[in-house]
Amino acid sequence: MIGRTVRDANNVPVTVVDPLTGIPNQVQIISSEAKTWYDGFLFSVQRRPVIHGPWRYGFNFNYTLSKTFNESNDDQIPFGVGNQADLQFGVNNLGLEKGYASNDERHRFIFYGLFTVPGKINISPIWTLSSSIPGNPVVSGTGRLLNVPRNALAREIQNSNELNVAIAAWDALPACIPPGPGVTNTPPCNPNGTIVQPVAPGLHFGKWFDSWDTRVSRTFTFAEHHNIELIGEVFNLFNVTNIRGSNRLNYFGFDNNLGSRTFDKPVNTAGGFFGSGGPRIFQFAVRYSF
Repeated sequence: MIGRTVRDANNVPVTVVDPLTGIPNQVQIISSEAKTWYDGFLFSVQRRPVIHGPWRYGFNFNYTLSKTFNESNDDQIPFGVGNQADLQFGVNNLGLEKGYASNDERHRFIFYGLFTVPGKINISPIWTLSSSIPGNPVVSGTGRLLNVPRNALAREIQNSNELNVAIAAWDALPACIPPGPGVTNTPPCNPNGTIVQPVAPGLHFGKWFDSWDTRVSRTFTFAEHHNIELIGEVFNLFNVTNIRGSNRLNYFGFDNNLGSRTFDKPVNTAGGFFGSGGPRIFQFAVRYSF
């Protein structure tokens, strides 16, 4: 789904006026128009449960290699359409918005299993390791840097040097002509003639996600059908700082505003409250069944 501004034959946005308030608004259509591309390779290794005396174990290892493109960051309620490339350029070509999906992960490893050790103690680890999430280089007052693919940070643009080359190319673009009768821009162009300053050297964009979560439990049986299970869980055992965003428009997790003094500084961490990937946390429980 994507929101599209209705335009007339001269490529001018159609505006209607609310008769009660006199406030004008552009007409927008929500339609199933944006495309999505996904390529993936899945690899899995499974060890069936094995019993050796008091020892019992079984595990799975999964790996996914993937690449995801689409034409819209927001596929839920896409009203924030003002920064689309074709709208900025004054043309009608949604293909200009093609870029990496906001939640694209190139590599993802997951290991999980169940191990029973002497004393009838069950240990269930889950290790999740995944590559970085891409992000948009954003220009204040304009939207994203339109001369590179959407969500290019940590993909086409890996470091400061590559980003500064893209910024220099942006600054050299001619200004876009405001949409109007007979106006046709040849993208890319600079919508507001905004000049962007180079970023500091030595930056490398994106960060891997790494979280080891484990449950340890022991069940005690008494009076035939009565069981008490003691449970202890830890999330992110090694307390790795995992940077991830929490908004469907931006899972990058870092400040991506090119004019900000805190550009590429972490602004969000993964996990939330009692979630995988957040700061290390423990929880304990007792379960009684009969």
